[in-house]
Amino acid sequence: MSKRGNNEGSIYRMADGRWRSAIWLGWKSNTAGKTVPNRKIFTGRTRKEVQDKLTAALRDQQLGVPVIQEKQTTGQFLRWWFEQVARQTVRPKTLKFYDFVLNRHLLPGLGYIPLAKLTPQQVLGFLNERGHRVSERTGRLLSPRSVKHIHRTLCTALSAAVKYGCVARNVAKLVDPPAVPRSEIVFFTVDQARTFLDFARDNRLFALYATVLSLGLRLGEGLGISWADVNLETGRFNVRQSLQRIDAKLYPGKGGLQLVEPKGGYSRRVVTLPAVAVAALRRHLATQEEEKAIAGTRWKGNPWNLVFTSKIGTPLDERKVLARFQSLLAAAGLPQLRLHDLRHSAVAILIAQGVHPKAISELLGHSSVAFTMQVYGHLMEETKRETADKMDEALNPVATSVATKRLEERLN
Repeated sequence: MSKRGNNEGSIYRMADGRWRSAIWLGWKSNTAGKTVPNRKIFTGRTRKEVQDKLTAALRDQQLGVPVIQEKQTTGQFLRWWFEQVARQTVRPKTLKFYDFVLNRHLLPGLGYIPLAKLTPQQVLGFLNERGHRVSERTGRLLSPRSVKHIHRTLCTALSAAVKYGCVARNVAKLVDPPAVPRSEIVFFTVDQARTFLDFARDNRLFALYATVLSLGLRLGEGLGISWADVNLETGRFNVRQSLQRIDAKLYPGKGGLQLVEPKGGYSRRVVTLPAVAVAALRRHLATQEEEKAIAGTRWKGNPWNLVFTSKIGTPLDERKVLARFQSLLAAAGLPQLRLHDLRHSAVAILIAQGVHPKAISELLGHSSVAFTMQVYGHLMEETKRETADKMDEALNPVATSVATKRLEERLN
């Protein structure tokens, strides 16, 4: 082994003739749980090659730029991120989506590439390849929206890689995702909403539909309402939880329907129940008490004192509620909507009534008015056009009458 030069750091020549250097990064835990030195190793054919790598690493270290460990593959990091970051921070439904994207797309497509050597060109090529791939589930090409979701997941993961010093930059952010046509928002008109509520009035889940529609709730928020969060005297409702089905494969021992935090930090909110919802909930409470009496010992109940349950008190499954909703729409002769479209319908109705966007944003639990405008801004523009048209209808007859009168005066 040759002696290293002055100020070169740990540089030496190996038995095979190559040169090697190392930089000290602190301590780390090995697979056995023991604390061992953490070093970054550089290897090259010449002393200068290795010295240049070491000098650059030392400069980065002095500037606070993370020194990258090149042995970790993108796949290894993504698995670590999923278990140690995503699992601790996202809701169960989001974690299930991440699990699907990782195993179906990211790991097979990019997992073999060393994380430190992943380039924007590789990410772009991967996304383009996915855009031309036929979905195994549908038999069709992946939509631009699906590819954009894959890109967004990779961006989220690589942002964590930057945060934890695994890479110096997020290469996914340097790649533009495919353009996604804005999907048309489907909703009830005011007349259709009235027709639906009138037709569903005797339905067992009428109070759920009325509450979701009048407050613009997400379905999980509606199914997660507890009687403890509703004050029918003051008409106040504390939105603080959502009912979701947990994947037992991702959460061993915790599968099934569970209450989780509502989507986003701003989704926890206190709202005022409209009179139509208060009346529906009062009637529903009386019905639930009757069902409890009829069920007797068969009443299983639930630990959360949920408002909307089965006839024996168990939580309602979202999939069954959706099926019932679709059947109800068909029977009423109304357009087929998703139950989530009742949330859009609430917004459309409020916009038509001239409610300020800030009030709508707070009701929906959005993080900002800007986000609400991004999603529903075009509906507000349509309302402005309708307002102008109505003003035109109101003023044109007047203008025509005045002009006619003046003409008659001149002729006479």
